[in-house]
Amino acid sequence: MPRIITARSLGLRFDNRFGALGAETRLTGHHTAGPKDRDTNDAIRLCKQYHAAHRAKNWGGAGYHVCIARSGTIIGLRPTALKGAHVGGHNSGNLGVMFHGTTGDKPTAEQSKSYRWLLANAHTRRMPKAHRTDRDMRKAQRYGHNSWSGHTTNACPATHKPLIIQGHR
Repeated sequence: MPRIITARSLGLRFDNRFGALGAETRLTGHHTAGPKDRDTNDAIRLCKQYHAAHRAKNWGGAGYHVCIARSGTIIGLRPTALKGAHVGGHNSGNLGVMFHGTTGDKPTAEQSKSYRWLLANAHTRRMPKAHRTDRDMRKAQRYGHNSWSGHTTNACPATHKPLIIQGHR
């Protein structure tokens, strides 16, 4: 089981700007188009930066639900009760999973393992309640950010897309 860090333990507060997420029937993967995290502490620092930037955009906090750090640590961000702000026009029922990095940055073996774990366990008691899904994410339709209409010219999630779609790299 990977290490899991909750938004609450990091002091992250979220405002409900967009309503309830609804039944999680889809999952969309992203890279941040920013730096890779060097370790778990750096991943937390970066998540806090994205949280502040997304609050400043009036999104109520980090638009993603989950970050998977290069170490394999799962960082719960936006609670799964709240609709995300990660794919404009396509956020209902869509869990947002993010990896720090940009085009050309490949997922680590630890990230791959934790992503597979998340797919299989996000709906179980192994996941903290605020970050738990209602459904088995192995059954969710999985997309890369650039799979969605209106976002096809976006490079995101680049080299992470095979992992996101297939569940392995």
